[in-house]
Amino acid sequence: MSDIETMTVEYTNADGVKEYRYQTKPFVGMQLPDFIGYHEGVQFDIDDFGAFLRVMLDKPTKTELDAYGKDIKEIRLAYVENAMWFTFRIGGLGWIDAPYTPHLSKNLHIIDSPVRFAELCRKITVVVIDTSTGTVGQVKEIALDDAFADTIFKLVYAIKAQPFDKKAYDDLLASVENTYSPSEIAEQSKDLSCIVAG
Repeated sequence: MSDIETMTVEYTNADGVKEYRYQTKPFVGMQLPDFIGYHEGVQFDIDDFGAFLRVMLDKPTKTELDAYGKDIKEIRLAYVENAMWFTFRIGGLGWIDAPYTPHLSKNLHIIDSPVRFAELCRKITVVVIDTSTGTVGQVKEIALDDAFADTIFKLVYAIKAQPFDKKAYDDLLASVENTYSPSEIAEQSKDLSCIVAG
């Protein structure tokens, strides 16, 4: 059990009182029972502990787990009507896409501290979850280059400053996903790219 790491973050709440949040750092074999029976898909989120790409797969194969652990080649980012749209090139699996808005990040408090928030934007942790058991099957941390990380940082603040309409956001997601494949979204995002080292 000594390999299990707990992450801690301190922030000041709306009343000016210091609060602390704790979270176990994701690891292979970790049990996440809330994800049992979850539909297959991809979620991108940023919280006080970092940026996470959660990939939910029903009984992922060894090939899929290896691809997410060793074969993420490139990340691209597009800005579409007050939403960020990430695409990830996963070796032989092709492109996957993950939209994001900070308005739906429930546990992002340290956005009020730009220096600390900037650090969160420096890497993305990919977590592959087997939805049949709720077990984490793969974890991969990806360091981002400075230009890509800075763009994430600036876009989050720009989007957060705008009013948010959940229905309009849902309609945008449906429209883009019904019109474009992940590879087509990636092609339109090629000007903002991060090549993954290693």
